[in-house]
Amino acid sequence: MKKLVCIFLLVFILVFAATADELVEIDGDFSDWDNIPYIASFSWSFNPVYFTRELNGNIANYNIDSAYFWKKDGSHIRGIKAYIDNEALYLYIENHSNYSENLSMYMYIYPRRKDNVENDFTIEIIPATEFEISENQDKGGVVLWENGVSRPVNIGLLRNSFYNMEFSIPIEELPKSLIGSFGTLSFDLTTCVSEPDTGIFEEFFFTAIYVKDIPRVDDL
Repeated sequence: MKKLVCIFLLVFILVFAATADELVEIDGDFSDWDNIPYIASFSWSFNPVYFTRELNGNIANYNIDSAYFWKKDGSHIRGIKAYIDNEALYLYIENHSNYSENLSMYMYIYPRRKDNVENDFTIEIIPATEFEISENQDKGGVVLWENGVSRPVNIGLLRNSFYNMEFSIPIEELPKSLIGSFGTLSFDLTTCVSEPDTGIFEEFFFTAIYVKDIPRVDDL
């Protein structure tokens, strides 16, 4: 009997050790996030001071009152949750409205914040459309863009519903220059809605997030 108890305890310890750091499984079941706190939230009344519009290669900032797509097509983020462990960065984002097929979210990454310094790497989050979700097609994705390189590379795993998403970004898949800068690394989070027929792009800034401020799995 004692031998059986010891075997059971050993199996329990091994299973617990293997899953203790896996608070979230990227599978479209968002209940994993219920007990993880928000790191940022935005009410329906939140408005950026301005937004960026691109048309025919011309980019300019405008007052938010003149936006075509603000608070539409998934452009308005409601809340953000995140944590990090030794393997990956995990994020959950929920929105006030359903995602459209013309929506992307961007993480503009800065190893260090300096005046007038452009970022070299950007992560684009592309949610699956309502049709793809209804057809059980996992078409959403996470890609990494590098300045001067014409094509992005796939990075991470994403699952989304009509208005919320979860995704992970494996640390080992990030460029070495970013991994070595985690102490100061930050990113700007934006949403961008496009209209292919007119060539209009509108981008809305929400917040800057520092990796050092994201909870570690051991703190949750």
